[in-house]
Amino acid sequence: IKKIEHLSTLTNLEVLDLSHNHITQLSGLSNLQQLRRLDVSHNSLEEGSVQVKQVKGLHVLCNLEELSFEGNPLERAEHATDTAVYYLRALRVLNRKEITREERTAADDRYHQDEVNLMHEEIRGISKMIETVSREREEVVSTLKEKERVEEELRRSGNTSMLRASLLEEELANTKQLVLSFHWSYYCRPYLC
Repeated sequence: IKKIEHLSTLTNLEVLDLSHNHITQLSGLSNLQQLRRLDVSHNSLEEGSVQVKQVKGLHVLCNLEELSFEGNPLERAEHATDTAVYYLRALRVLNRKEITREERTAADDRYHQDEVNLMHEEIRGISKMIETVSREREEVVSTLKEKERVEEELRRSGNTSMLRASLLEEELANTKQLVLSFHWSYYCRPYLC
């Protein structure tokens, strides 16, 4: 076996022995929520940060009590053991040895500050996103206010225009009346005499 696959439906599986194969990655296990014991010893899990992250990724297996990755290059990776002890909180046995209180404390001390630093980075990132969203919101509000101002001005100028038009129509009607009156009086005057 080179790859862990086709296990996603085995959600009640409690023990999985994949030892003595050619597995290169710890993936395809996230649905095995009831898994208590995982043996991936004597495989081809390489030493490196990607593999250590894969050990960290096993934290979704919250019932995992026993894990063995001995006989893999990963076993020699710096912090692989600390990573497993810190992130797999239910873990009692690692590489066929009981985890001691001292090992748990050492892993906690090592990763606690890392976790705090990661949280600070996340908070800074979220703060920057909030600032960006606030700035964008202010721009949108400003644009909307400007639009409302222009619309109100147009309404006012429209009302003013309508009032002017009404006054002009009234003046035109009066002028027409005067012109008609003038014409009538001018043209009809000779007949009245």
